[in-house]
Amino acid sequence: MLYLLLFILVSIGSVSYYNGSVLGIKSGLLSLVCMILIAYGIYLFTDWLTQGHNLVTGLYMMLSPAAGLIVTIMLKSARVR
Repeated sequence: MLYLLLFILVSIGSVSYYNGSVLGIKSGLLSLVCMILIAYGIYLFTDWLTQGHNLVTGLYMMLSPAAGLIVTIMLKSARVR
């Protein structure tokens, strides 16, 4: 479980760095904070829902960096036009 959480933290950091390099430093910091809050919310909800099953909770926490990357791509494509 520790490696899964480390992977999630690295992916959140890399997505926020990419977001910061594409859209600016303020956007990168905002996405970092938002993805951490989303991951924490997902952790609390799925931990309650699965009654403490850590592997399922960790797998659902991977949705946070994926959502951050999707938002980055959407904002980047809207900015080009």
